[in-house]
Amino acid sequence: MKKILLLLFILANFLFASIGQITALVGDIKISRDSNTILAKLGEKLEKDDVINSSKGSKAQITMNDNTIITIGQNSTLNIFDYVYDANKPEDSKASFGFMKGSFKSITGAIGKINKERFKLRTKSATIGIRGTTIIGNQQIIICTDGAISVTANNFTVNVDKQEFTRLPQGKAPTPPESLEQDTLDSVQKGLNAKSSDSTESTETKESTTSTEEEKAGAKDDEDGTLTPSSENDGTTPKEKVTPPKENITTPPTVLEDTPPLNPEKPEIQPDIPTEHTSFSGFSTLGYVITAKDDGNSYSLQTGEVGKNENGSLIIINNQNITDAAFTEISTYSYITTDEKFLADGTWLSVENPYNKTYWIAGVKTDTSYISSLINNTSKTTKSFDTDIAGYIGGYIVDNNTLYDIDSGGSSLNFKFDFGAGINSFTGSMNLKYGVINDEKNYDIGFNNGKINSSGYSSKLTHENNPINGSLHGSFFGSGMETSAGNFNFDDETNNIQGVGIFLATPK
Repeated sequence: MKKILLLLFILANFLFASIGQITALVGDIKISRDSNTILAKLGEKLEKDDVINSSKGSKAQITMNDNTIITIGQNSTLNIFDYVYDANKPEDSKASFGFMKGSFKSITGAIGKINKERFKLRTKSATIGIRGTTIIGNQQIIICTDGAISVTANNFTVNVDKQEFTRLPQGKAPTPPESLEQDTLDSVQKGLNAKSSDSTESTETKESTTSTEEEKAGAKDDEDGTLTPSSENDGTTPKEKVTPPKENITTPPTVLEDTPPLNPEKPEIQPDIPTEHTSFSGFSTLGYVITAKDDGNSYSLQTGEVGKNENGSLIIINNQNITDAAFTEISTYSYITTDEKFLADGTWLSVENPYNKTYWIAGVKTDTSYISSLINNTSKTTKSFDTDIAGYIGGYIVDNNTLYDIDSGGSSLNFKFDFGAGINSFTGSMNLKYGVINDEKNYDIGFNNGKINSSGYSSKLTHENNPINGSLHGSFFGSGMETSAGNFNFDDETNNIQGVGIFLATPK
């Protein structure tokens, strides 16, 4: 009988073992556990399935047993969905956290290093996979300040590298990764700051409340949203009846150093460039499409993306799925040494989206790690592409309400990409020829200071050095950047000319 009781005691302690603890807090932090509510204190032990809630003017930092550190801002919720850590059996270790409300910051510990595939973070609309990293975010923006992450929402995945971020539009795919700027970082970290932003509260009340909360919690609130434990802990006085914590630890573990500073040489992005999906979850190909519809009275020109998975092909235009597209393949591009196809193009047709003039181009994109190695290099690498030998431009132009095909043979394009040394930008130009015999026309487009990241590149457009509406998006294809391809669209209101096109360029 004694042995049975001992086994039950050991089993109970194993099942309800602490998996982490609160190492710093400001204000009232409550833990929902087994239908009870606990008003947390410094050193409060945590269990699997705990739900940690912060109120207005409050925040908390927790340290898990593998030394993962998580901070939640005010009016935020953290769900500990799953957590197992065994240093002796790393293959069994796993973690799953949910940030269902508000702002958060996560610095991964041992599990994120030894079992990356089983360390998952979730927001209300997205899932985040990590590769040993520091993440800051809320329900609209996910930032990677160190390492690399993948963000999946609405069946689309983007890869976000160090010092990049992605946005989470409601009901849509994550946006392409953008270079992180200090203003974006500050705006997200503001949500981690426990000080109230309620404009109706007087300054005197704010200062008094913050001071009292910090004294009670035994922590100070740094400017970047990090909580730093103080040397004293006076405990907290419950404001309502709550279940007392099971145990309190008076000396919390040391908090890891905070996020390294931003790289000052990282170029700024152009935030108003229309976005594209940089990758499709489960898709083996990725590329670009354009459409032009002539209904007799007006013309509609649009750009989009194309992917393919085990269920067939899928086109995305203006975030709308077109699933019944029929593709006609015109050309293929293969490696000379192996004859392995890495790019193809052609036309497509869909009853669901009945545009009568279309182009598509898709293939195997250059691995992001290869491009990242060029981007992060301290030395500059220049790569130039053009359409002179094997490339082309295809598409349509509407000039004063007349629709023309772009002359693929007569049009030209050139790029100059500068990677590394903190530059990571490109310049170039297009000359578009269109019209009819004896009335051929030219339209020149320039792009200066376009931006590059590991998933591709984008730029605003100019005509005769004057900005015009529109943008250019592209990617590199083949294991060694054998080609560069993408699409563009523009609307020159001054000259009443609109255009849309697909391009393919090869190295000079």
